[in-house]
Parts: sequence; structure tokens; C-alpha cells
Amino acid sequence: MFAFHFYKIEIDPNLIYSLGNNLLSFEQYELIKKISDEHLNPLFDRITFIGDANDSYPTAIYKYCLNYYRNNGEVIYETYETMGASDEKINKQRIVGYKSNKEEEVFLIIDTLGLMKKESRFTKKDNIDKWLEDYAITLRNIFKTTIINLHHLNRSISNFDRVKHSGEDLQPQLDDIKDTSGIGECSDLVLCIFNPNVFKEIEVHQGYNLNDYKGQYRSLHVLASRYTECPLNVAVTFNFKTGAWAELPSPKI
Repeated sequence: MFAFHFYKIEIDPNLIYSLGNNLLSFEQYELIKKISDEHLNPLFDRITFIGDANDSYPTAIYKYCLNYYRNNGEVIYETYETMGASDEKINKQRIVGYKSNKEEEVFLIIDTLGLMKKESRFTKKDNIDKWLEDYAITLRNIFKTTIINLHHLNRSISNFDRVKHSGEDLQPQLDDIKDTSGIGECSDLVLCIFNPNVFKEIEVHQGYNLNDYKGQYRSLHVLASRYTECPLNVAVTFNFKTGAWAELPSPKI
């Protein structure tokens, strides 16, 4: 992607992976090394990967983020009164604000919701909903964290009858999101990438002949949004060799 974006050079990913007999030339290797030094390493210096399974529960992810904010600013609490288990009045604290010590934008990417380690006795749905409803909203609203939750569609979208009857108009819906209905309710934006090439029954999608694009056709769908009308459906191409996306012009009908 960087080779194409900055130098307009296509390098087959198999060469970069060195799979089988695929090996980079000396010139390609030097270019990849230059890209790593100038673009990738500075990026990775600003990224933290949470790879430990013990840190990948919804509660653990939230605590990890909370500790980050405590170390980089002031978390503001409010004391409130509530009733205890024995009907006695007790005081508790809740987070109501945050003041950062530095100018920054924090992005949290969950890849994917279904791979978060499950809390004790939780189903996968309970686990995802716990993250979305209890923690993600707080991180977004209080700490202004930009949260990108990656997830998959249900297999039901590939139901034969649905494919047969929808045909070229087949597109994802909120109900097709796997394991939870909370994404549509909790998110500012729900964006879906759809690949109709996997359905042998579909030759034309949204007016575009799939054979014309040699597997590179995709469709983007805004399923929910607080910022614009939806649903919105956009046809694009994706070049897997370069990582480049491009919107397609209106189909010729």
C-alpha cells in the first residue's frame, strides 16, 4: 500500500511475505526497507498492541484504557449516594469528565469483537454487549476515544433463498451483524464491506457486472449513522496488491 501510494509501484504481497519461491528483488527489498524506516516504524511507535489474553476481556480492556488516561491526564469523579445491599445509604463515585495533559487523539481498535476473551459465564453475545453498552460508550463519551469495533456478518446473508430473491440487490442489513444487535444502537456509524463475488448465483450487483472487475469489486454500505441519511450503498473496487480503494462511477444501464 505504501509502495503504491508514495512511489506508484506495485509489489505483489506474496513477494513481501516471501511465500514459496516468491522473493523480493534487491531493489524491491531496499524500497520496503525505506518504507519501514520512514513510514511504518514511526507509526508502530505510536501503537500499543494488547496481545495478552488476560488483557483481552471487555473489563480488562476498559481498565487498560482507564490506566492510560490516568497516566496522561486527570480523571474527574463525582460522588453520589445510593442504597447498599442491606438498604443502608452508601456513597460511591462515578467518572464524569477527563482533562488530558497533552494534545492527542486516541483510537482504540477491537479486532474483532468476537475474539475478545469472554467474561466468566458470559455467552459471546453477553460479552460483546458488555463491551458495547458498559465500556465503549463511556470511553467514547467521557474520554473522547474513537473506537473502531471490527466484526463479521452472520452466515444468514448467504441463505440461498435470500440470495436467489435479492439477486443483484443483495446487501447487508443491521440484523445481519453477527452475535449482537447492540452495534446499531451504540455506534455513531456502522459501515459494512460486502463482497458479492463469493456468491456464484450473483453475476451482476447494483448494476455492475462482476466479471468486468476480476474479483476486485466490493460494495460499501452505511447501515446506521448519526451524521447522515442511511442506508447508503456505494460500489467500489479494491486492489489487493496495492490496498487502494476507488469509488466506481454510476453503472451503465
